[in-house]
Amino acid sequence: MDSLLPLYLQSFAHIKAYEQAGAQQLAETPIEKLLVYFIDTVDEAVLPYLAAQFDVLGVKGYKYATTVAQKRAVIQNAIRLHRRKGTVQSIIDALLNINLVVNNIEEGVGYSVLYDGTFQYDGTQTYGSFGHWAFFRVWLNSANNTVIDAGQIADALEIIKEFKPARCRLFDITVNVVINDTTDIEDTILLDNQIGLSDAFGGLYNGLFQYDGTLTYSNISDFVRARAARFDADSLAFITAAGITDFAEQDAIGELVADLKAEGIWAKMHAIYPMVGSSANAHKYNLKDPADTDPAYRLTFAGGWTHSQTGALPNGTNAIGDTHYVPATNGNLTSQHISYYSRTTFSGGGADMGAIGTTGNVLEGQLFVVTNSSGNFYSAANNTNKYSHAVAIDSKGYFIISRTDATTTRSHRNATLLYSDTGNANTISDFSVYLGAVNEQGTAVGHGSRECAFATIGEGLSPAEAITLNTIVQVFQTSLNRNV
Repeated sequence: MDSLLPLYLQSFAHIKAYEQAGAQQLAETPIEKLLVYFIDTVDEAVLPYLAAQFDVLGVKGYKYATTVAQKRAVIQNAIRLHRRKGTVQSIIDALLNINLVVNNIEEGVGYSVLYDGTFQYDGTQTYGSFGHWAFFRVWLNSANNTVIDAGQIADALEIIKEFKPARCRLFDITVNVVINDTTDIEDTILLDNQIGLSDAFGGLYNGLFQYDGTLTYSNISDFVRARAARFDADSLAFITAAGITDFAEQDAIGELVADLKAEGIWAKMHAIYPMVGSSANAHKYNLKDPADTDPAYRLTFAGGWTHSQTGALPNGTNAIGDTHYVPATNGNLTSQHISYYSRTTFSGGGADMGAIGTTGNVLEGQLFVVTNSSGNFYSAANNTNKYSHAVAIDSKGYFIISRTDATTTRSHRNATLLYSDTGNANTISDFSVYLGAVNEQGTAVGHGSRECAFATIGEGLSPAEAITLNTIVQVFQTSLNRNV
């Protein structure tokens, strides 16, 4: 080819050689490799990058494209899809990418009524006949009459949030399911979890407010489902088992579980006692496994306890909470922790939680915490020696006793490492851990009187993990207005 170099540069051999090499490489490159925006012919390997560039990855379409032809079609449709974003048609197009056909998008659904005394609840008025301009319902069926699964519905929610007008709210998704040629079933199966307590559009008729015209409510169908969508399976199982109806407590549990999982601490927990609710029945459940059984480490309360929204308060004389957690059976000799959130400042004696002894020796297998007893702090984790420190520590706070190896037991109060005691992990108790006292070979001793607002048992936590756990628990207590 003719040189494109200026005449004065053509005399330089090395520059000329560089030009010729580049020209040869360009000549040998198939032209289709360079035409990356020819979606029909571009190399398949380029498609994920084009999908990212055109913002159609994941639930926006590319996730559901199983063939090369389908992937090319999603990318080709991207510009039209985003040009219409925020319109009804963009929702229809985006849902079609995940094999969901929109039969109709119905706007102005739901109703908003001001309870000002105009109407009596006597059957003369039909509530539900008023539409709200901001709410819309999506009517779906599946392409090719295939099954619509829970994953598609979850993805549909994300797509609708992405492509709907910002000023509008999803009221519900109603699905038409074809059973055979003559039978259809329609069911409203899910609500968008954008509609919550803090939302001016939402309201639950729970007796908290008087219908006197001071507030405007919108009656959201099946509001309980909308609340349930806020929580994962573990949170929801606990909330259901413990009968937690207070929204603040429900949200606090949801955030607690999410934070523990995000930080990798959830997997290390064998038992978590959040002490939410106001009754022994609510306080007894283990968040990790909220079954009402001993193997699930459900607490069995005995003696004098006071249960309230701030926690469970032992009376200091005969109160115990049996966790049914036996370290020798359920724990690990060199990896073990217990924790206790005390809301009480009291130095008159008594243990907060623990177990002491094996069948053969009362001094073996010590695992306990005494936050303050006559000016002394005591702790132990799977060893024959208890550690005593003659320092008056405020017993109000979050205490974590942990062992992650064979030689060291660490004691934390809140975010502070109090003590790092050297002692071999040489024995482990075969008696269950008690709250509000220590289980000494099957007998409760050292009854405490410090209110428990949170407690855990599980694998050993490193110093960094102990500090992270403290942060999570302090956020949890703050959300319930009971931190100290």
